[in-house]
Amino acid sequence: MRTIKYISAILIIITFAACGTTKKITQQPPVETPKITINSAVEMVKTLEENQPSFLSANASKMSVDVNFKGREMSMGAACQLVTDSAIHLSLMPFMGIELFKLELTPKEFILIDKMNKRYYINTYAYFKNHFGININYNDIQSIISNRLFLAEKKAYLPEDFSWKENSPTTLTLLANGEKTMQETKIDSLLLTRISQVIIKAVDYNYVLYTDYSDFKKTGEYLFPQKTSIKAEDNGIIKASFSFDIQKLAFNEPLTLKPTNLARYTPGNLDAFFKK
Repeated sequence: MRTIKYISAILIIITFAACGTTKKITQQPPVETPKITINSAVEMVKTLEENQPSFLSANASKMSVDVNFKGREMSMGAACQLVTDSAIHLSLMPFMGIELFKLELTPKEFILIDKMNKRYYINTYAYFKNHFGININYNDIQSIISNRLFLAEKKAYLPEDFSWKENSPTTLTLLANGEKTMQETKIDSLLLTRISQVIIKAVDYNYVLYTDYSDFKKTGEYLFPQKTSIKAEDNGIIKASFSFDIQKLAFNEPLTLKPTNLARYTPGNLDAFFKK
């Protein structure tokens, strides 16, 4: 049980799901490569914005998560629901579909609920800046989940905030420097409209967060990655990696996310939770 707790905690720190990924259920037609010519970084940003998924809700009611943490490997069931600009709920179900942990995010704060031990842990997003030097907020997490362009440390970015790190036929990488973070956004060189990797580096620390998207297929009206992998690195050493895979996903269906009644739970300290 301690291992499950620790993994759940690390999931909070490293990523709050990749519940926007999908698994191929039926045979899909091949994706046609758009004929787009990109010259400036500003043009690339505008192209991404025009083509990125823009849904009101996403419901990944059946998802699997593969975890590798400190040499320990574990697979567990999960589910994730998102209402754009409102809330994200992630459920972790290590045993027989039983929800033992739930993570609820709103634009204001996030709450981890340990249902087994009847405790909850609540924090603002300043927690990540204070502990890891990476200033990530609700909008950033929502964008990571949705395979959308974002810029850490900024609620709203300008196309001019990005410049080319590399612009070649095989590698397209945008670069943006913030006060406390450096961010690279790599674009799929064939599709030209989808983000294939995001790297966020803490300027004053040795923490690096990698998010990789792959295997893009048309899902409903959206061109979406079927697989998302997330890796956390500290001082050049991989501390944890996660792979997300959804078996059942629906977009834009009516979805209401009700917060958990915390009256039945006891408040706890998240730092103390990590040390268990």
